[in-house]
Amino acid sequence: MEDSWENYMDEESKRLLERYEKELDSGGLGFFDVDEYVVLIDSLMMRSQLTEAVQLVQLARKQYPEASELKVKQAELSLENGFYQQSLMLLQEVEDVEPYLYELYLVRGHALKLLARYEEAEKAFGEARKKGADEIDVSMGMAELEVARGRKEKAWPYLKRMIGYQEDTVEVCNRFIDLVVKSGLFSEAIGLARQLAKDNPYKILYWKLLAELSENAGAYEQALEANEFVLAIQPDDKEALFGKFRNLSYTDDNRSPLPFYLQMEKEVKDLADLIPLWCRIAQEYEIEENWEEAMSYYRRILDFPETRPYALFRMGVISNYRLDFPSALSFFFQALQEPEAFEHDVENLSKVYRGIARTYYYMGHATENLHYNRMAAELQPDYRYHAYAYVLDACDLGEMSTALGYIDMMLRSASCSWLYLCKACLYYYGGRKEDSYALFAQAFSGDPITRDDADLRIPDIYEEDPRVLELRNEYSPGYEANEPEDIEPYVYYGPDEEYLQRKGLIASEEGDRDSEAGYGGEQRS
Repeated sequence: MEDSWENYMDEESKRLLERYEKELDSGGLGFFDVDEYVVLIDSLMMRSQLTEAVQLVQLARKQYPEASELKVKQAELSLENGFYQQSLMLLQEVEDVEPYLYELYLVRGHALKLLARYEEAEKAFGEARKKGADEIDVSMGMAELEVARGRKEKAWPYLKRMIGYQEDTVEVCNRFIDLVVKSGLFSEAIGLARQLAKDNPYKILYWKLLAELSENAGAYEQALEANEFVLAIQPDDKEALFGKFRNLSYTDDNRSPLPFYLQMEKEVKDLADLIPLWCRIAQEYEIEENWEEAMSYYRRILDFPETRPYALFRMGVISNYRLDFPSALSFFFQALQEPEAFEHDVENLSKVYRGIARTYYYMGHATENLHYNRMAAELQPDYRYHAYAYVLDACDLGEMSTALGYIDMMLRSASCSWLYLCKACLYYYGGRKEDSYALFAQAFSGDPITRDDADLRIPDIYEEDPRVLELRNEYSPGYEANEPEDIEPYVYYGPDEEYLQRKGLIASEEGDRDSEAGYGGEQRS
């Protein structure tokens, strides 16, 4: 969850830091006592300004060379910068003078843990507890130690002591989340977070903790619910808005997220956040077949190099829906002209070729349709949908011999059932029906997906030739003739998530990219 050093600073700490920064800007530092230096060093470390913190501790030690508190801070900074032995040497100097300081044992425990001296680290954390260290700090150290030792199941008794016992902070919750991810103890942690949220229903921190743990565990419905609780308490919470935005793409909910996206658009001001949001809004308008609004949002992202090729592609698809074929071709060809748009990106380039092919098909230009279908198939030869389109178009135009050469070439490098289905169709429509039956049998006996593909693409063969239908039923009985939807995989709806991920616009999302939506996308029931 979002973290800020300001979350942990009291008014005195903020006042000290402001004074320090002003004096630094003016060219010199005034007087600070040891405790004030410790607060300043902690503040810089919270802000990850380690270089400045090192410089400040060196300056402070020149003024107070014997101050044990400053030596402990220097040891902590040495630990942060990877100088474990140096950290231990400084801590030994402190112990020789002031062995009652619990901070030195906490830092020593972490240093020994990083050096894989686990038994010594455990003793150091135990000593810190005896000297009066905060139980949360000790539990955190012991949990990290057990995870480092590979004894993840033993980490939970310490992990559960980290939160819920006093005023929890974002820092503690983030450390808790990191350790849960490392240990894999999601079930226990989510249960604890849910109980804390139920016991403290108006404490946003616990709902955010539940949301982040659930999202890390892949429990997106639960993460979405937790984010919605946060938004019910604080409607403009940006972190919860984006959490809901992410999790909506994973959840199976027939309700349209469009109202939420439009609400979110009013809250978000950062352009880097608006671009993927506009893509999602355009996607939802496509699902609702509101072409004008979809086009308006795609036009918004035309100005950005990262999304311009995809926006042009989607506008081409929408133009086909609107039967404006010249505009569709114009958009598709503009997408191809974008410099470096599809460099090393054959998957999306092949989809553009399929878009052009489909447009020519609608216009009745069969030769051009076949040409671009072949370009898509040759560009991405392992993608069966492109091969189906090319082969069936070749059959329509009587170009079976050329297509057969392509399929035979593919079969020499890979033997798979969908290639046998393609070859069977070429034989069947090429006048070699008797030879095609063995190929149909080979196709139907393989991957069940190939039988589904055949049901969608060649039902006319079933009607013409009962022998092919018999072969199909022999390997998968119960086929009933239907009117399948026309599936065109090159135009599955919505922003091309993988393209946007590669451009760094959205976080990586897992999904089944082999399951393709219809021309323009799936429709919600």
